[in-house]
Amino acid sequence: MGCVKCINCEVHQILKNYQPLHVVRIRAEVFKVFGNKRFIVSLKIKVYDRVEVEEIQEVDLKSLYSVHPALSDDSNEGRIWIKPSSYNEDLIKEIRNKRCIVCVKRKTKGAKSVYNEALYADAFYLKKWKERGIEFAGDYNFVFINGWYRRLLGIKGSPPWIIRDLKIKRRRNPYALLYKYPRNHPQTLVLTSSMLGIIGVGLGFLGAAFGFASLCPPIVFIVLVISGCAIILLGVIGLISGR
Repeated sequence: MGCVKCINCEVHQILKNYQPLHVVRIRAEVFKVFGNKRFIVSLKIKVYDRVEVEEIQEVDLKSLYSVHPALSDDSNEGRIWIKPSSYNEDLIKEIRNKRCIVCVKRKTKGAKSVYNEALYADAFYLKKWKERGIEFAGDYNFVFINGWYRRLLGIKGSPPWIIRDLKIKRRRNPYALLYKYPRNHPQTLVLTSSMLGIIGVGLGFLGAAFGFASLCPPIVFIVLVISGCAIILLGVIGLISGR
């Protein structure tokens, strides 16, 4: 993952005057790390614990995410909220002030790729967290994912989760929007209605094929029949296969 160096360190809490700062200080002679209370708590470590510190190259920061649970309003919705860091300029341009479908995936064994709507976590969204006493400051990648998508991505345990291999990429093709997105949606109604719509399109192809069988060339008839059957099969698979 682009690790330049890895050293053993001893953790200490920094003075109160430095609590607002999001810094890690390393004393080169004895390799001691000084972090504020929130930094220490988020890493699930204690003062005087022995930890490893890795230097990560800038290019790898694009896939380093701090994952948090979604708000209750999003617990059964097909969307995630993202606050990218300044290192992720491309992702910021893709999702800010836009509605787009993204593919989220990990390299972890057992994790599935998921397709969902990605929304930009602006100041108004983060204010809802602030009202609950939680603030998200610093130039990091924050992503808010509900339990349904976390299960598919293989994210387990207690929040927050620091994920190093999370890839988020926008998908523009109709296949992602009309098939993959509803298949991954947590609501059964969305899945069922979308797959039945696809099956309906396939039946339309078959209807057109047999309705104009006497008027169209044999090759056109064959293409319409094969296309219709393939689309129907695609819809049926999407309807009966679980996620």
